[in-house]
Amino acid sequence: DYRAGQFGDLTLDRLPGVTRSYSFATPPRADGVVELYVRHVEGGELSTLVQHTNLVGEPLRIDGPHGDFWLRPGERPIVCVAGGSGLPPILAMLEACRDRDVTLIFGVRTEADLYALDAIRALEARGRFTFVPVVGPLTERVAALATAEHDAYLCGPPAMIDAAVDVLSQAGVPRERIRFDRFTTRADATQASARPTAGLFAYLRYFLFHA
Repeated sequence: DYRAGQFGDLTLDRLPGVTRSYSFATPPRADGVVELYVRHVEGGELSTLVQHTNLVGEPLRIDGPHGDFWLRPGERPIVCVAGGSGLPPILAMLEACRDRDVTLIFGVRTEADLYALDAIRALEARGRFTFVPVVGPLTERVAALATAEHDAYLCGPPAMIDAAVDVLSQAGVPRERIRFDRFTTRADATQASARPTAGLFAYLRYFLFHA
């Protein structure tokens, strides 16, 4: 049992000790089927196995649900902002949401990175749904489409989330109506830990400059 927008920790029996977190891409279903999107990460143990191996019948475990990123009840229109791997939990939310106007802004680096288009077309066919794909930075589109009347749900890379939150706040969306889930990978964490930190001299030079 889970709420659309939450995630679970996936472990395959043939890869003991290797656990990865994936958001549920669909809301809970009566037949018990759960869908996940697994992006292939070069060198990734679990994602490489999933992409290149027939795993039908393989034992696996999903621990969860985890997270507080889920659709709150209400009547306001919704603007959703997804970047890259942040799309699946948004799709799960929107499949479960049938009585509100929704705008989905999906940002990718290249047009080839667009995916799940069949699921998005199914949402469009229901009505009350607007899909806005964006190749490159998406803050301009967020600024153009968001209003103070919206509830906002964001999922994607931390930099995208931070930029979108700023834009939504400037548009008048109250902070308590902006909900988000920052997606990071192990590669992101490695890069962050490898970045040099500023020393005392750097901070002193910064303050002297501005003074």
